Amino acid sequence: MDVIREACNLLKLVLQARAPYDTGNLALNSIRVVGNAVYIGGEIADYAIYTNEPWRKGKNPNEGWVERAIEEAKPLIQRALSGKAT
Repeated sequence: MDVIREACNLLKLVLQARAPYDTGNLALNSIRVVGNAVYIGGEIADYAIYTNEPWRKGKNPNEGWVERAIEEAKPLIQRALSGKAT
């Protein structure tokens, strides 16, 4: 498996673990690896952007979850890209 694809899969796993979970659609169906990129939302969960961004009214309890998940995944990805992950 090439290291970029492995890094994408690691990021996907962390995003799935940290995604807001109501029905499970966002975490289980809309986070996917396509080529060498990770996608969230799309037609499967067109509301995904609203789970991460500030709301106009009130406080979004999930605001920033994508950025937090990326920060959490960084050490795993760095190890994978450096060839130290097994």
